[in-house]
Amino acid sequence: MTGPRFLACAIVFAFLLTGFAAPGGSSRLGHSHSDSAPSTVAPTPSAFSPAVNPLAGGVTIIRPDGSISNTSTPITLSGTNYTVTAGFTGSIVDERNGSTLIGGGKDLNQSSLASQAIEVVNASNVVVTGFAITNGSVGILVVASASVTVTGNTVQSTLWAFKALQASWVSFTNNVAPGTQGILADVVTGINVTGNNLHGSISASTELYLCTDARVEHNLGYGSAYGLDLSSVQRVRVWGNNYSSSPMGIFASGVNQLTVSWNSLSFATTGILLQTSDGVTGTSNSGRNSTVGIEIISTSDVALANESFPGSTSDGLVLEDARNATSTFSDFRTSGTGVFIDTSQNVLIAHDNLSHYVGSGITVDNSFAVNLSGNEMQYTSGTAGAAIASYDDQQLTVRDNDAPGAVIAYSDLSSTGISVTGNSFRHSKGTQETIYLRSDSNVAIVGNDLFNASSYALEAFTTQSLTVVGNNMSYAGIAGAWFLTAQRLVVSDNRIDHARTIALALEQAIGVTVSGNELDVGGPGSDGLILLNVQDGMIVNNSATRQNLSVEAVASLGLIVRDNNVSQSWIGLLAADDSNCSFVGNQLWADHFAFELQTLTAVTLDHNNFIADSGWLVFPLGSSSVALDAGYPGGGNYWSNHTGPDSQSGPGQNHSGSDGIVDTPVKLTAPEVDRYPLASPWVTYTVTFVEHGLSPGAVWGVVVNGTAYRSATSQIVYPQPTAAPSSYRYYVEGLNGFTATPASGTGPSSRSNVSVAITFAPLTYLVSFQASGLPNGTGFNLTFQGGRLSTASGTLTVSIGNGTYPYTVGSSGDFTASPSSGTVTVSGSAKTVAIAFQPFTYPVEFAQSGLAGSTTWSVTLNGQPQSSTGAVDSFALGNGTYSYTIGAVGGYSVTPTSGVVTVGGGGYTITVLFAANPAKTYGSSTVYALGGGLVAALLLAAVAVALLMRGRRKPPALTTPAPPSGAVPAATPAPVPAAPPPSPPPGASGAGAPPWKES
Repeated sequence: MTGPRFLACAIVFAFLLTGFAAPGGSSRLGHSHSDSAPSTVAPTPSAFSPAVNPLAGGVTIIRPDGSISNTSTPITLSGTNYTVTAGFTGSIVDERNGSTLIGGGKDLNQSSLASQAIEVVNASNVVVTGFAITNGSVGILVVASASVTVTGNTVQSTLWAFKALQASWVSFTNNVAPGTQGILADVVTGINVTGNNLHGSISASTELYLCTDARVEHNLGYGSAYGLDLSSVQRVRVWGNNYSSSPMGIFASGVNQLTVSWNSLSFATTGILLQTSDGVTGTSNSGRNSTVGIEIISTSDVALANESFPGSTSDGLVLEDARNATSTFSDFRTSGTGVFIDTSQNVLIAHDNLSHYVGSGITVDNSFAVNLSGNEMQYTSGTAGAAIASYDDQQLTVRDNDAPGAVIAYSDLSSTGISVTGNSFRHSKGTQETIYLRSDSNVAIVGNDLFNASSYALEAFTTQSLTVVGNNMSYAGIAGAWFLTAQRLVVSDNRIDHARTIALALEQAIGVTVSGNELDVGGPGSDGLILLNVQDGMIVNNSATRQNLSVEAVASLGLIVRDNNVSQSWIGLLAADDSNCSFVGNQLWADHFAFELQTLTAVTLDHNNFIADSGWLVFPLGSSSVALDAGYPGGGNYWSNHTGPDSQSGPGQNHSGSDGIVDTPVKLTAPEVDRYPLASPWVTYTVTFVEHGLSPGAVWGVVVNGTAYRSATSQIVYPQPTAAPSSYRYYVEGLNGFTATPASGTGPSSRSNVSVAITFAPLTYLVSFQASGLPNGTGFNLTFQGGRLSTASGTLTVSIGNGTYPYTVGSSGDFTASPSSGTVTVSGSAKTVAIAFQPFTYPVEFAQSGLAGSTTWSVTLNGQPQSSTGAVDSFALGNGTYSYTIGAVGGYSVTPTSGVVTVGGGGYTITVLFAANPAKTYGSSTVYALGGGLVAALLLAAVAVALLMRGRRKPPALTTPAPPSGAVPAATPAPVPAAPPPSPPPGASGAGAPPWKES
């Protein structure tokens, strides 16, 4: 071989060694998904290099011009259709737009030199169908492509059956991939996964990561570790899939706008798990015999309806740190807890079926503004906790729930602002309470059916501002209601009959009102109303019938016992060791003993009617002071066995003429004498204060002639104390957040009933939400009190009464709010809430290739210069279009030198290529740097030529003919410099090494 020919061959061989290496100097045989999040978002096709070595045997490339690199591959071409005609071992790379790859059911055994059997790269409008793929790490890969459909394929692979990376509008439909990881979509806009059979996946049957506009419908993925794994996905619909028998049916993290409906998720450790997501709608999903049906963590704006997860062994529904969440008409019957709510706010659980539970039907812990309404919690057998259990909560509503047969229907500890209204808690079992309260405040128990309690219908310890109104607490096994250590207690208009031991008991209570209760038909030895160590109590208009002891007041102070009706009891009234108490205007009839008195101080007992009683018991009172009359002309009591004569009048009853007072006194013992017994039964004439404007169950009060009367109903009845003309003065007690009209007044007492109307109007205060950081003319919105409010300016103002209110701020365009949610407390003054908006930012990265290590290079983006010595220079920018320039680096040329980048809801990576400038110049000839590998090959070739020439004998000298006269010597042609690598499209993430690497 001559020297020039040998040199040419050496140069060609050098190009073969170097010319087909991937940009950046490393040959790549394939793509695979990295477990770390990709740093780029490129939803449109870009110039990716094929993921196989085109020189490797068994890899067939369908080029952009439609040609096929390996003509020995059994593929026929008809138009744009590429049809496999026989099974073979190899891999296919499709780079042609508008192509259709047809497997025809033939086997494709993946080439060991490629990371996937089929790859669609840098192409659009491609269909891949009918392939049977085996022995591959990845079956079909779609990368940097658009509008690709993968349908009707069967894949047996060791890593993923199907993958789509940095692509747009990709569909995987009606494919089969059993026993492997199914479908992975990574940074894809518009992903459709429909009708695939992906059961038995090793990890996840389908995984979507950093995707937008996704549909996952009617897939079969049972027996997979994860049926569906969603991470950082926006706008996704999950419909009609079967992900049963999986440890995790559906998992979603960082998802926005998710619809999940009609999926089958039985026999899962967790059917659905949502965390750190927003805007979730779930409908008619089902799953039997899971450990947990649905679990929602740190997620907001969740609406579940018609879910069916019966038979869970732990919890049916878990809400943890959830905001604005609802579950309605769902089935969470479990052997554990039906619904568990922890550290959440603005939650509605309504009309759910939570029956046959062993633990609690609903547990609420440390939560705010939770509404439990219309749920069914029927208990049949075994030992269970409370149907509803609450701990450390605020503003909890328990309304219209049905929990028959529970050991405890409702239990609460250390909560405030609780409303328990209209529930049916019948036939409770065991030895505990139907309703149990401890260390609670501002609690209303209104209109509940606590019928047939096995022990206590209601038991409350250490409560403040407790209202118990209009409940049915009949047939209690031990007691209807027991209150221990209560302050500001109202017990009104309840029915408590057939209590086995005690109908109603108050012990160590301060500031109580007990009115309008029916305490009837006690059992043998049962008592009606017990007041033990009670201070400042109003006991009015109650009835107690057929009790052992109807009313018992012991060791109490400042009681007013008025206008109660006691009948057919063994003892009507017992008063012992009391002081500063009055028993006035009561009717006691047909009792065995009308009353029993023991050791009293400053007690009055007048204007009572003692009718048809057998007698009374008065034990030696010693130095006690008991007044049995109110003097003259007020009078004393009516004694049905001492009604006349009444022919005299006056203080001494020594003047002629009737005055309604019996002429002779009634003597009990020597010091206890009713000096002015009434000749006819006493009729109490009343002043009735009627309120308007308050919510049902609200407690309000009126102070009349120095005595406070309180009620949780719309009426307060003041009994006029005497028949003699007098007057009354009143004022309305202050009620937080309201103003009363009239606030005070006076009126005459008379032998007639009087009505006084009191109107309450809420006090309101302005709450201003003031935004900062938004451009002029940009508004925002927020959710407040269950409604959505918006403004076109930077301030949103509402008028609201006292209370604590949650709010959630919505995003505004490309801005996010801080805080995004919270509570505002109004307490008698206006409030201002500052909300700071910051623009959403996304990473924009410039990745350089070609510089020597530690070489400083720079980028100016949007007028901001920034330098780096590393491989990547990063910026954070909001949505928009920005210009950039790449700074010059001595000794290098750069591509591109400038350009623009458009940020639209995701990150971007721009690859910057540096190439070394020419190394040396000799005369008019230049030797260009062609890359380390090529230069080394050329040097080897030159050395080989030199050695060859040294070994050859010098040829005879040749005589060079002189040029013709006047001829110009031919110039020596300069070598053509090597072309730099092609520039990537602006913003492309593929020129140079792609952002993922082989796993």
